[in-house]
Amino acid sequence: MSLCLCGGLFAGAKSVVASLWAASDIFTLNLMQHFYRYIADGEDTGSALRHAQLDLIKQFADQALPFYWEGFIMIGDGSRSIRLSVNGGR
Repeated sequence: MSLCLCGGLFAGAKSVVASLWAASDIFTLNLMQHFYRYIADGEDTGSALRHAQLDLIKQFADQALPFYWEGFIMIGDGSRSIRLSVNGGR
């Protein structure tokens, strides 16, 4: 994991979302879909991750154990917004 993070930040990324441990594909897919939707709506990356985590908790209720969402962290500057369009700008 550290090589990937260093590579991403070294390559010019201002922030990187990383998982501290292996997570369920179902929860990860859902979290990332919400995360990128919030980014596309103009939220900064830190807020987008937090809102995506809260959405996961709401959607899966008592099945959304912290193990499935709390391992995702933002490294770097989470206060930045990035330009992202859903469906490749179409």
